[in-house]
Amino acid sequence: MSKRVVTSKTSGFASRKGGKLPIIRAGFLPLTDCAILVMAREKGFDRAHGFELELLRESSWTTIRDKMDVGAFDCAHMSAGTPLAMRLGLGAPKTSEPVFVPFTLGRGGTAIVLANALVRELKRLTPELMAKGGMAAAQAIKQLLTMPVPAPIGSIGSQISARTRVGEPPLALSVPYPYASHNYDLRYWLASAGLDPNRDVSIVIMARGHMLQALQSGRIQGFIIAEPWASLAVTENLGQIVATKSQLWPGGPEKVLGVRQRWAEDNPELLDPLICALDAAARWLDIMENRIEAAAILSQEHYLGLPEQQIAATLCGQITIAHGRAPIQDDDYFVFHRNAANFPWCSHAMWMLTQMIRWGDIREPIDLKEIARDAWRPDIYREALAGVTDHHTPIEDMKPERHQGGFFQQQSFDPADPIGYLNGFDLHARRLNIAAFTAEDDAETFG
Repeated sequence: MSKRVVTSKTSGFASRKGGKLPIIRAGFLPLTDCAILVMAREKGFDRAHGFELELLRESSWTTIRDKMDVGAFDCAHMSAGTPLAMRLGLGAPKTSEPVFVPFTLGRGGTAIVLANALVRELKRLTPELMAKGGMAAAQAIKQLLTMPVPAPIGSIGSQISARTRVGEPPLALSVPYPYASHNYDLRYWLASAGLDPNRDVSIVIMARGHMLQALQSGRIQGFIIAEPWASLAVTENLGQIVATKSQLWPGGPEKVLGVRQRWAEDNPELLDPLICALDAAARWLDIMENRIEAAAILSQEHYLGLPEQQIAATLCGQITIAHGRAPIQDDDYFVFHRNAANFPWCSHAMWMLTQMIRWGDIREPIDLKEIARDAWRPDIYREALAGVTDHHTPIEDMKPERHQGGFFQQQSFDPADPIGYLNGFDLHARRLNIAAFTAEDDAETFG
């Protein structure tokens, strides 16, 4: 197990040198869900807690990962799966700089977008399923791909036929990073309808900046992405939103604060103030009236560089799912603080590990519990916020996810029995035998 991070209740003010506040360097991507970090700086929550947050904009999750590994950042806005992938050496050599998660940067703010031509065909064939959206939209795709479809030249049916004739999967869908929660959400969504993500569709790794052009050209037929890109596709009349994270798993992991363990060990007086400042920013953002101001700040060129009105709409839960349609109200589209939105549940790490095993990313036996508890640190979160008034912190590190509570509307997930959960999937691409885990680890081990 990695070395335990020791935190201190000493205020960051004690670390001033020459009257200057200590600086914490944080990398981020220009996505709406970087809002907590941005507001912590712009609203002065960092200085109120005795440090200055220096925000450094990057272009991709890969760059964020690599710069964290070489120590260019102290912490970063990260896709939830990245700290786990870094510890396991997935996609790059095993990191020399372990990263842990003491704080989650809210919930939601992602959506699945499909090309207009595909949505039109799905609505023609399965209007009831498409009217429901969410998980039902995956069922609509399943029906499209398994029923005879007239394919006039230029239609989505002809595109599907053309791809099939040359041995390609009938549809291509894109994700921005192979170990992001986006990827595992999309795979779960497809598999729930009986579609094999590795055979029935092609999942393409693509930088978010290229997705709209690829959707327009027909190279891909859809993607899963964070705001503002999902709404941009609708605004530019390239696609329609068919499912949101709030429909798939409203409490599920999305973006997190990744912290370099070495930095935390070298600066124990700064970690608690960092978490407290982010908590204050999250509370501020969860007041809906504040989100108009937040949108104006985020619209600045050095943050998102997009129109304020567009950012404000989705921040306030006004979601336009198709070009020309009136927006719908979804108050759970972005949740920044309420319902323990910032708590780093070890069970979320455990769930992502099960999906990494399910889809063949993890190929050697690992200690699931140890990895989850080293990477996700609710103990540090609790310690940092122990003195905050009216702060309700969960007392457990793990919790089951029930389908009645919105967990993909299917079977529940019990983090005490990840092996039983994995054995329940008919669709998978596992590259190791589950018996390799059960030899030493049983259900009680994960309690």
